[in-house]
Amino acid sequence: MFYLRYHVTPTATHPEHGVLGEGYVCCWIERETVAEAEELARTEIVADNWDIIAQHAADTVTEADYPDAEDEDRDYYQQALTDGEVFVFHTSPRHPAYWVQATAQQATQPGIAEAHFLLLGDALVEDGEDVAVPDFWNEARREFARNAARTAIAEAGWTLIAITADQPCGPEDLPEEMQDYYDATEEDGSCLVFVNTTDGEAGAAGENPSGSPD
Repeated sequence: MFYLRYHVTPTATHPEHGVLGEGYVCCWIERETVAEAEELARTEIVADNWDIIAQHAADTVTEADYPDAEDEDRDYYQQALTDGEVFVFHTSPRHPAYWVQATAQQATQPGIAEAHFLLLGDALVEDGEDVAVPDFWNEARREFARNAARTAIAEAGWTLIAITADQPCGPEDLPEEMQDYYDATEEDGSCLVFVNTTDGEAGAAGENPSGSPD
């Protein structure tokens, strides 16, 4: 039995293109060789309208690798023993966060800084709601995110000059230097960072905002 794991993204022809973002496919495949298992996995993934970004695992596995009877992976392994192959897709929303860009300044410091505020959609959902729907970031939630940015900037001791841009986003939409702040957003629900300040760069992760848009 072979266990393979692929990093994937939906193709332009995927029925949920624009709604789903990058994800992972975990495969348990019973074949004679790893080459045969990889060929099958890639064929099935592409047939389901996913592009493969990278392969992260290609391991031989046995039941001994799943000693915990409650382990979900053990169930997949055992199912593959019966069916020959099992594919498990772990998907994510295309736009799990909202990104507000602004200019701001401090009364005690010269110059103007760029403010970047990220708000995770999961911080706004209620029971039964899902971020991975076509119109999750409707105007009410967009305005909520902009207001949350205004509040965060003010609480950090800065004066907002103007919001210069705002958009739904995923990690692939952010520049490389913002990736750590996106990770902080996933951890805490929101993150505010100031760049191009007189002291260089400063960032602060925030907690989930209270309340939710109507």
